[in-house]
Amino acid sequence: MKPSPKPSPSRWPLILVGAGLALLILVIALALAPPALAPPALAPPALAPPALAPPALAPTPAAPVAVNVSDIPRATLAEAKAAFDAGSALFLDVRDAGSYETSHIAGAESIPLTRLEQELGKLDKGRWIITYCT
Repeated sequence: MKPSPKPSPSRWPLILVGAGLALLILVIALALAPPALAPPALAPPALAPPALAPPALAPTPAAPVAVNVSDIPRATLAEAKAAFDAGSALFLDVRDAGSYETSHIAGAESIPLTRLEQELGKLDKGRWIITYCT
């Protein structure tokens, strides 16, 4: 009888150890290598001036004008009633609608102060406009 042949040693453990050593050397070499040079920073492109002028800005509302109270014309009750009775004056109540509904001068028109600027155009400019509760 022949003796059985000895199994040959496997080469895989040697291949794995060699690959591990090669990988370890590569990692060490990369860690010790000088950093790669960064590309030079590029200057931002020059901006051409706009071809068109910027749009005009919307006008800003004017600041309230300071009014000297003594410059506001005053009317006596008799003068105001006589002009109203003659049809040359209009009483304008500028309180809110609820206050107007509660009580107002008979024949007076109502335009709340918050809407006065928008609705002034509907008033007769030929009449003396007498505001009250301002």
